[in-house]
Amino acid sequence: MQNRITFNNSKQQPLAGVAHVGSEGKNRPWVILCHGMFSSKDGRKVKALAERCEAAGLNALRFDF
Repeated sequence: MQNRITFNNSKQQPLAGVAHVGSEGKNRPWVILCHGMFSSKDGRKVKALAERCEAAGLNALRFDF
């Protein structure tokens, strides 16, 4: 399941992200995915990694920073 979220960084600037919650629920380990330079949270590679984590029962967060 994918949920769009927003949260503030330490400077109180809003960040946008997508939380992928695996089949085991929110109590499973979380993987934080950071996109590469000249990319975003919606890049093909980071989306594929998040979807694989989700399918494996892990939770993942991909976000723009």
